[in-house]
Amino acid sequence: MTETYQRLTLIGAGIVTFTVLVISSVHLFQVSMVAGAGWLSVLTPVAVDALGLTAAVSLWSARRNGEKASGFAVTALILSIAASVCGNALWPFLSELRPEHVQVLAAIVATYPAVALAISVELVLAAIRQEPSQPQQEVPGQSEIDRVTGSPATCLTETESVTVTEVFQPETPIDMLRRLMSERPDATSAELAQLVGRSASWVRAKRSEIRKEVAV
Repeated sequence: MTETYQRLTLIGAGIVTFTVLVISSVHLFQVSMVAGAGWLSVLTPVAVDALGLTAAVSLWSARRNGEKASGFAVTALILSIAASVCGNALWPFLSELRPEHVQVLAAIVATYPAVALAISVELVLAAIRQEPSQPQQEVPGQSEIDRVTGSPATCLTETESVTVTEVFQPETPIDMLRRLMSERPDATSAELAQLVGRSASWVRAKRSEIRKEVAV
């Protein structure tokens, strides 16, 4: 029953979204035509809706990774919604616009692409900077070994290397997370994810499990 409900919800939402996009696109196209954009009016609805979609994806990605939402993503979403709402609200009154009003409308339609492009570039750069990187994990106790032996661990004899390997086993990600939670109780999931070398969603899930173990 649950799966059927989910499918019907998705189908209904898809139909509504498609219908609304068509209606909004027609309205924005006619507004752009009145503003004198000519054949470029075909691209106006795409520029408005695509900017909103890009901003929504950026905000979703930030929320999923436990990061702070980008100011440019919020600005892009507000600009897209404002342009769509204003364009659709203006559509019934296009025939009543005075020449001076048309001039103002033409200036707004002509300015929007430049503003949208600048914001889109910033969103792309932000997405590139958010590419996950796996930090190099240092073997715990390695510096202590070097200080005691006076030389890198790689220069130890075979017997000593075996002993060191047995004593100083590398931490697993879950063990490292336990240690970091005790050392940095106020750290966010995103900060711990960078230290552990896993995603923020993985850290949140494991954090919950570790807290349950401690509570028991």
